[in-house]
Amino acid sequence: MDSSHLVRPLRRLPLRAGLIFALALVAFAALWPRSSDARVSAAADRRAAAEAPLETESVGVPSVDAAALVGDTAFDGNGVVAPAALVSAVVAPAVVEPIADPAAEGGEKAEGNVFITLYQHVVPHQLGPHHPLMLFGIPVWTPAEPVELFGLKVYDIQAYQLLAVLLIFVFFAGVAAKIRSGRPTVAGAFVQWIRDEMVYPAMGKENGQRYAPMFVALFFFIVIQNVVGLLPESSTPTASIFVTASLAILTFLGMLIFGMWEQGPIAYWKHIVPAGLPVAILPIMIPVELVGLVLKPFALMIRLFANMTAGHLVVLSFVGMIFYFQQQYGVAVGGILSPVWVGFGVFIMILESFVALLQAFLFTQLTILFVAASIHPEH
Repeated sequence: MDSSHLVRPLRRLPLRAGLIFALALVAFAALWPRSSDARVSAAADRRAAAEAPLETESVGVPSVDAAALVGDTAFDGNGVVAPAALVSAVVAPAVVEPIADPAAEGGEKAEGNVFITLYQHVVPHQLGPHHPLMLFGIPVWTPAEPVELFGLKVYDIQAYQLLAVLLIFVFFAGVAAKIRSGRPTVAGAFVQWIRDEMVYPAMGKENGQRYAPMFVALFFFIVIQNVVGLLPESSTPTASIFVTASLAILTFLGMLIFGMWEQGPIAYWKHIVPAGLPVAILPIMIPVELVGLVLKPFALMIRLFANMTAGHLVVLSFVGMIFYFQQQYGVAVGGILSPVWVGFGVFIMILESFVALLQAFLFTQLTILFVAASIHPEH
């Protein structure tokens, strides 16, 4: 093992992971528009309004002189004689029926829908008294008030992003010293595999040594988030489109910045279009290449988000089938079919464990290829 070159990415790994987390945290906070607590509160307000007792509302009518009421007749403000019963009916407050709120009815139905309840686990929640930080079903931290930092809401998935960075520090503590002494480690083997099998083949040894720490940090930052999301009552940051979007933005910025750094700003944009093309097709090729430049990180964002979200929804769907069949067909039928749904759920969880590693590998590998293509336009 080439320990001298392997220690360098390990030494820079915590710093790169912290930088990636900080940028992803800021991007997520800026992109995520509204907390789920606010949506739940709005739905509760609609239900409360629908369940409120009927109120009366007076209808505006011409003024009536009460002293003018004589017997069965009455004189309105215009001096017209009208039956007293008619005048009293007009003057009496009219009852206005409230309009039924379809959303409120849907909200009431949603409370008994086990699937909607389960799918809420995929949605980010602002940390607060109603949404504590959970791990293995145990509330690790229950804030007394909704958590905000510098005026920005703090969500549960951001706590798991921070946990991923802390676990990187824990897993790689002392690994560089062990490699210098010649002692093999599992973490060191992973770093060597990323460097030798992913970075060097795409970027070469010279450039690979400079950029390997960033790609190693990116890989472990994603894979730990994916794996932590498999724990009971935890959240998967990479199942949020805003987290994957922030990571894709980092990839896009890396393509632009590193490409212009290695080639020069003018040469980089000049090499966007392959050399030697006829001038007549340049108006077509330039927009196509620019769109392709944006679509590359966009594909990374959708792939990671869709795979992590789909796996969790499938597992939650099988869990929901247990309760659904018990509610619809009774406890006996539900109990008989429960082992079937549990078996399917366990099978999907096994696949999810593989997908968690595979998606981290694909995101990192494609990022390496995109950055390598930016700094080596001839490739």
